[in-house]
Formats: sequence, C-alpha cells, structure tokens
Amino acid sequence: MSYLESIKHIRELRNIQQKDMLPGVLSHSGYSKIENGKSTLKLDTLQEIIDRLNISLEELSLYAENNNLINNFIKIFNSAITDPENEMIITKLLNHPLYKVNKDIKTMSQKEVIAYAAIKNIMSGLTKNKVTPLNNYEKEYIVEYITSTNFYGQYDYLLILNTITCLTEEQSNIIIRHMFPVTDTKNRTAKTLNYAFLVLSNVITIAIYNLDYKKAIDYISLAETMIDTSTSYHSRMILEYHKNIALRFLKKDTIYIEKARQIIQITRFIGDEKTARSFETELNNLTTKADYYLETHKYPTILVNK
Repeated sequence: MSYLESIKHIRELRNIQQKDMLPGVLSHSGYSKIENGKSTLKLDTLQEIIDRLNISLEELSLYAENNNLINNFIKIFNSAITDPENEMIITKLLNHPLYKVNKDIKTMSQKEVIAYAAIKNIMSGLTKNKVTPLNNYEKEYIVEYITSTNFYGQYDYLLILNTITCLTEEQSNIIIRHMFPVTDTKNRTAKTLNYAFLVLSNVITIAIYNLDYKKAIDYISLAETMIDTSTSYHSRMILEYHKNIALRFLKKDTIYIEKARQIIQITRFIGDEKTARSFETELNNLTTKADYYLETHKYPTILVNK
C-alpha cells in the first residue's frame, strides 16, 4: 500500500467518512482529492490526518512499507537465501521488478542497485551458474557512491550490508571510515541502526576469518557504542561471541573459547537454535584450524531484515 492507500485503509477501519476527516480544515471535496492522489498532501495536513486517525507517523509508515517493492524484495531474497535449491523462489527473485540485470548500475535507482548488488553478491555463491558476481566496475561504483556523500540512510546501510563481503580490504576500510560512527543516532529508526550494526557484524567476522584479530576488536568497540543493552540482547550476544573468539587468538587463552560456548548455550536456551548451530559450527572450525575460512573464502550471509 502507498501512504494514501494506507490512510484510506485506516480511515475505513475506524469507520470515518471522508467528510468527517478534517472538518473546518478541508472540505469533503478537498480531502477526497488528497486521498485519491489528485492534490498534493502537505506535511502539516498529514499531521492533521494522523491525529484524526489517532495513529503515529511510525504506524502509518509501517502500513505503507509492508507492501512496497523493496520490502517485497527483501522477503523473497531472504527466502532464497534460506532455500537456494527452491527453483520457484529463485525464479521469483530473478524476475523481481527491482532486479535490472540488463541495466548499467550507474543508471539504476538506489533500490534497484540494492536488489542488483544483493543478488549478484550473495546469490552468485548459492545458485548454480544462474547469477554472476559483481564485477570490478560495479564494485567501484558502489564505493564511489558511498564516498561521495556525507550522510547515510537506511538504504545506504542495506546496500553495504549485502556487498561488504565482496569488496577488497582497502575498499572495505574506506567504506567503514565514511559510514561510521553513525551520525545523529537519536533520530534514526531501529531498522537503520540494525542494518548499520549488521554491516559491522559482517566486517568483524571477515576480520576474524582473515586472522586480523586487532581489527576485529576495533570494530567490536565501534559496534558496542551502537547497542542499547535494554533492547538489543541479540546484538550484544553476537558481539560478545565474536569478541571472545578474537580475544582467544590475541591473548592465546582458551578460556575465551569456553566463554564463547557459554554464549552459544544461552542463544540456544532462548530459542534461537539456528544462530546457535551457526555459531557452533563456526567456532568448531576456527578452534580446529584458525585459517579455515581464510582458505575457503566463505564469508557470512545475513538475512537483511533481521
């Protein structure tokens, strides 16, 4: 639903007639033109409308965003990551209207770039010759796009979340320097901050896989400043898990492995079996052979709407 469709939907749920929406502010005809898209909706009028509907702007946005193209893409994309052997889901993903496979990346909209880059980077490793990876021209464009601005929004962090694993170390360092720390955090949505956190989670894992434990600890310290411990227990556990792995190799003390295993048990206890199994496999591989992932080049894949 669009914002106007969402307004109409909520108005009808509350059994409010158009003529009764903004009496004394807009005539029946004037309001009808706004709801039907024939007249511009001004910000002050929008505030009057949401007050009349007795909802918050956040609630209205959620109604409007649930069925937009980018969220529809995210839903299908996550399904494809979870079940890459499902031909029906893969076909649906590769035929998504945001995936412009025959379009130059420099001519794409931001949402098209997000879809294109996510599919190219993540799905090229999960499907059988159906998707080719991002090429150097496309990677360089993404870096150039990020470094050409000073403010980063939700879609910027979403783009980098799904491409950071295919960039060179130099490109990755440049991206992190530009995008972090996140500015104006008090005015950011939880989703934006979560995407930013997951970008750091990815580069932390990559640093550990590349045996660069000092860099991993530096990124962990940066990520810790973003966490609200009253609400982000999952994020805190991810960080503590990775911190203990990095410290195990930095300080050469196996006590940190035991702490990491305790975190895995807590993760399993609270019902997140999938994350627990993933951490367990990773930890076993790293403790058996520290450069296990350095040799295989298998980097983390994260569902983008977590």
